[in-house]
Formats: sequence, C-alpha cells, structure tokens
Amino acid sequence: MDAFFATPVQSAFDPIFVKPTPLGKLQPERAHIEVQARSIRSHKLKVPFATLFVFCLAAFTLAARAQDSGTDTYKAKCQMCHGADGLGNTPVGKMAKIVSLKDPTVVSATDPDLFAVVKNGKNKMPANNGKLTDDQITAVLAYIRTLQK
Repeated sequence: MDAFFATPVQSAFDPIFVKPTPLGKLQPERAHIEVQARSIRSHKLKVPFATLFVFCLAAFTLAARAQDSGTDTYKAKCQMCHGADGLGNTPVGKMAKIVSLKDPTVVSATDPDLFAVVKNGKNKMPANNGKLTDDQITAVLAYIRTLQK
C-alpha cells in the first residue's frame, strides 16, 4: 500500500506526479515540463499566423483608404473640370473642350502615361507637380480607372 502513496515536495504550482513501478519504487515525473514544451511549440506556430493576419488586414485597410483618398482628391482637384462621372460635362469642361476620361484614347493610355499627364500637364491640362504627391496621383488614377468601367 505504501508503494502507491507519495507526497509532493514542491508547491502546487510545480506539481510532481508520481508513477509506481512494478518493483514498488516511486519515480517522479515532471509532466509540467512536457506541457510547457508543447505550449511553446504551439505558440511559435500562432505568431506567424497572427502576424500574417495583421499584415493582410493592414493591406486591405490601406487599399480601401487609398481608394477613398483617390475619390476625395478627384472630387477636390479634378471634378470641377472633368465632372463627377469623368465625361467633362461641366461649364469649365465644356469651355475648355476637355476630353472625356471614358474616351478610348484615355482608356487605352497606360498608367505611367496618365501619371505624366497629371503630374506635368498636357495641352489644357494644368501641371499638378507640387500640388499633388505621387501617392495622391496614383490614387486618383485608380479612381479614374473605376470611372472608365
């Protein structure tokens, strides 16, 4: 009977489990060490997943914010001439005979070409160099592409 009786020597926070052997001798096992090792291994797997999740969420939020900033910048800087729909049917657009943003020549233009026109100006289009940042121009071009659909 005393082969199955053992009193832990350490505190309740560091338990020692006792396992009887066939010869009746007691062998302490530190089960908490194995639990801690499993906990550390599972923690290492959770960190990359959590980091990946945070980065994906940030990228999605930034993309949505860029779209909003492109819309806001277009409304503030472009809409008075090009109109809300990009057709150029505004008093200023009609007077300056602005080409519609849905015109095939504008639709087929590459983003770098349109970027250069917005930044440096062309014909009646004034230059926005120093007025808009490169990021703002890129966001406006993304918004213009949505108007062309």
